[in-house]
Amino acid sequence: MTTHEPQHEPALPTRAGASRTWTLNDVVLIDGTGAPAMPAAQVIIEDGVVAAIEPAAASANGPSVVPGRGRWLLPGLWDTHMHHGFSAGSMTSAAEVSRDQGLLNWRAYLRSGVTSVVSTGDDPRRIIAARAAERAGELLGPRIFAAGSVVTAPGGHPINTLMHGSGYDLGDLAVGLDEPAAAVQHVRSALLEQDLDLVKVVVSSIPGDGPRLRPEVLDAIVLETHRLGRHVIAHVSTEQEAAEAVAAGVDGLEHMVPEGADLFDATLAKMTERGVMWTPTLSLFDRMAHDRDLSYVQAQRPDGYVSPIVLQSVESWAASRTPRSPDGARWERTVDNAGRAHAAGVRLALGTDAGMTAVFHGLAVHHELELLVRAGLSPYEALTAATAVAAEKVGASARLGTVEVGKEADLVLLRADPLADIRNTRAIDLVVKRGVPYDPDALRVA
Repeated sequence: MTTHEPQHEPALPTRAGASRTWTLNDVVLIDGTGAPAMPAAQVIIEDGVVAAIEPAAASANGPSVVPGRGRWLLPGLWDTHMHHGFSAGSMTSAAEVSRDQGLLNWRAYLRSGVTSVVSTGDDPRRIIAARAAERAGELLGPRIFAAGSVVTAPGGHPINTLMHGSGYDLGDLAVGLDEPAAAVQHVRSALLEQDLDLVKVVVSSIPGDGPRLRPEVLDAIVLETHRLGRHVIAHVSTEQEAAEAVAAGVDGLEHMVPEGADLFDATLAKMTERGVMWTPTLSLFDRMAHDRDLSYVQAQRPDGYVSPIVLQSVESWAASRTPRSPDGARWERTVDNAGRAHAAGVRLALGTDAGMTAVFHGLAVHHELELLVRAGLSPYEALTAATAVAAEKVGASARLGTVEVGKEADLVLLRADPLADIRNTRAIDLVVKRGVPYDPDALRVA
């Protein structure tokens, strides 16, 4: 049976979490390496690491064995483009940006089987503190990788957009730089002093006549970031901006362009040649294509994944008298262009832009998987975008992103086959992060 609806069966035991060595026995293993699914396997976890992958043991039992019952095991999912400083509501109440709501947002990822996230723009002090708390076992949520402050032109996006007139303290969400020397100093501070994981730049002019990062500043950022062994990702909005960012040597593009002509195809060819990734954030554009449509939001079945505070805020946004966007068809074309990128050989990394209105923390990853399949990826390819390629985006593929001996044990156990129907990624029985198992029902967000 292939279904994405919850099955009313007893949850798997999680008592193995008390043991340093435990086994998931009798699973269909989708390891994320590209190898075919391995039926009747067992995965042995020791001190948070995959110690062995073997044929299932017919007689395995005991308190350190979790029975897989022939269900599907895959690497923990990733969201490589999210913003924790935003609630996914319309940011109309202080409760949406409260500490308690922030903790719920982190928990929603783990409930959704998302074991790692990449913050692509948040106040660095806050996101670094959250990262430290998660590593210390004091925060219930995913692993956190972070870019800290977005680098943009003085007065550029998001300074002149998201931060302009905001009634809430977004901290140092972005920094405006106009000189190469200042850009180099920022990169050194972010990567050496703050130990951030990557650098994000905004190449776009949003709105269309907004300030843009000068080419020499972008060049300085790319050169210094690479010298320090980290990756640079670039926010782009048009095919021209995508071409310029790739020419500057960035490692990845964020968001998908809605229009694509000859320049788009030429840029895709260069990206494939150079190994540049693209994170299309189709969940954001799909929401924009369904602007203020509450039925679209409800179809994502957010109950248990999204707090009532955020849902109420989204309902207020949907009922707003603000005119809806007339560009629905334009935003829908981003799905086709993501498919063009994939067909051209560009590696896609899954990211959602979670935190933006109605792009829900954790839950949006499952919607993004559906959109990637709609774009033309196979279910296995979509899962690879959410696992192996995602880990590579932040240079973590040596220890995360696939289920292999010696890698850290971040896993998701599903009740139904995601290769038959990608929607089955929501049928989660067990989540494992750092070798510790969690019952998703105990992580319900309410």
